[in-house]
Amino acid sequence: MDVKDVIVKRFNELCAERNMRINELANVSGVTPSTAYSMMDKSRRDVSIRTIKKFCDGLEITLGEFFSTKDFILNTVAFAPFGIYLPFIFKKH
Repeated sequence: MDVKDVIVKRFNELCAERNMRINELANVSGVTPSTAYSMMDKSRRDVSIRTIKKFCDGLEITLGEFFSTKDFILNTVAFAPFGIYLPFIFKKH
């Protein structure tokens, strides 16, 4: 599973917990539904940290909370080429 797959899985889990559809997440996040569906599409590989941040804001969670799952933690080294370094995200500023 690569970083894009884990991100999509995490947003799907968060939406399911809240009985929320992807288009609803887009609306509360200030993102167009087409952007949300594009990011969730397995055939598209692009993922933007800005979009992730907007989704997190819409869900009222921090980036640290979003990335603090075993799927991200266990794959920290694998995600390094993507530019995600989890200890930085968890560090209090």
